[in-house]
Amino acid sequence: ITFVPFDLDAIIPEMLTERDKKDLNEYHAKVYEMVSPGLNEEEKEWLKKYTRAI
Repeated sequence: ITFVPFDLDAIIPEMLTERDKKDLNEYHAKVYEMVSPGLNEEEKEWLKKYTRAI
């Protein structure tokens, strides 16, 4: 399985339920946890930006 972040620019947070937001934030935390160890610092900063909580 490949962990990739959802495009936050394509998400309208106001249309999500609190449960949806919680699930997305938990998924993005898992993406960062799984992917970041193999990245350099610049790539980690990019990933951090795109896996931020909403």
